[in-house]
Amino acid sequence: RIRLIEGVDDCVLRVEDDGVGIPGAEPEPGTGLSIVTSLVTDLGGSLGFETGHGFACIVTFPLET
Repeated sequence: RIRLIEGVDDCVLRVEDDGVGIPGAEPEPGTGLSIVTSLVTDLGGSLGFETGHGFACIVTFPLET
């Protein structure tokens, strides 16, 4: 599932699945994660993860005014 939620000052992009998830709290660093981290930083945003039943990647970034 992919959701984009627009707030007053920011947007939240949430990409999640209902698979087996990953061990630990965060994924292993690799090329894909490095690229996403760099792009999120360029936007002035933050990157987070949720695990449990499945896995979710949450990107929050400010809206330009």
